[in-house]
Amino acid sequence: MSHRKVYAEFFTNNSGKEYRKKTLLHFGNSTNLIGSAVLTNPGSAKLIGEPNSEFIKSFYDDNHHIKNTDTNIWKTFSPDSTMLQL
Repeated sequence: MSHRKVYAEFFTNNSGKEYRKKTLLHFGNSTNLIGSAVLTNPGSAKLIGEPNSEFIKSFYDDNHHIKNTDTNIWKTFSPDSTMLQL
């Protein structure tokens, strides 16, 4: 599949440790939620930049009926091997 994006909430805690949560795997152009997975492995995804904030807002509105989602804490990541297997 040619269009794969990874978006995640990105945090740095008080001790400087960086971590992701609420990772969205975006395949194709749709904002439809097609599944969920709970993963505990931190993986090898790397921070690559700013997200497509319009996609994140549309995803939350379309799937959770949440408008005006704060996208300031979201970043774009490279997919790791586990994400590609999903």
